[in-house]
Amino acid sequence: MSVLVAADEMTQTSKNWGLWPTLYVKLINGLKRFLGLHLYGVHAGPHGAGGEMPTLPPDFDLHILAPHEIWGHVNRPGLDFREPSVAAALARGDVCVGAFNRGQLVAYTWRALRGPVPHTGGWEVTWNPGLVYRYKALTLPEYRGLHINEALGKTVDGYLAAQGHSMGVAFVETHNLSSMRTLGRKGRRLIGYAGYVQRFGLCVPFRTPGCGQLGFAFRRAGH
Repeated sequence: MSVLVAADEMTQTSKNWGLWPTLYVKLINGLKRFLGLHLYGVHAGPHGAGGEMPTLPPDFDLHILAPHEIWGHVNRPGLDFREPSVAAALARGDVCVGAFNRGQLVAYTWRALRGPVPHTGGWEVTWNPGLVYRYKALTLPEYRGLHINEALGKTVDGYLAAQGHSMGVAFVETHNLSSMRTLGRKGRRLIGYAGYVQRFGLCVPFRTPGCGQLGFAFRRAGH
């Protein structure tokens, strides 16, 4: 990235968020790049918070996907339903909700009732029983901007709440200012921070006490 491009991006971020948040984003990006620091804000809160159900265009159908429906979309281009991850998710009892437009699956998101669930780079996430972990959401590019993912979230969270699973947990990188604000707007409370350092063969997870109370942690897969 050229100096001029970096300066332009920093100027735009500063216009949107102000000077100090902009400097924070640059600092965390630098620490991630050079020291391998991955820092996440962990949020928890009840389902159903955060406003009304979005109104989608006609010809959309949202429903919980049965296992045979999920398997029917494995390895289809653009959907990122991969056989090993789908098999592991269904074995855990994870729940997937999908949005269909005229019979075509165009978006989906997953919820897990128990861990561990794979993250990236050989890491996985774990938490205490009783919480619902929100992970992996995908919307095909031509359908983005319609608030489909928000509608999917409300659909699956309402479904799980009716079964007694009323509290969810999610995390986002702390320098993703837009997503941090969105979680707060949806009634998710920031309960702490967690993450890991991975550089030069060193893999060190960490978490603050608030995350510890929920049993939320990153750990190396298979440990």
